[in-house]
Amino acid sequence: MGERKLELRTAPKSVTPIFADEVLVGITIKAAKRGEEVRKEGVIRLAFIDIMRSQVLAEFVILPETARSLHKVLGETLKRFSEEMARKEMPKPKRAEGPSTSYVG
Repeated sequence: MGERKLELRTAPKSVTPIFADEVLVGITIKAAKRGEEVRKEGVIRLAFIDIMRSQVLAEFVILPETARSLHKVLGETLKRFSEEMARKEMPKPKRAEGPSTSYVG
């Protein structure tokens, strides 16, 4: 699962960013019968929480492959973030390029 460029169909202004200060992570596993074969299937559940309001802001259900990609991209992003925070110089404002973004999956 490599990084790919994705053109979004919706304008970025149509999605309002929401601040969440906690996340709950869980798994759901069930038996799935395919003909005579029974095997386990599962998904990863992410719930983003606003602690001040004690409210679940959003819940996402993702496949294990997507969770692995998310783990990788979050690790890379946190590494870049730490490196940037350690630098003495202030960042220069970036020019918006459009609604294109990286796709994890």
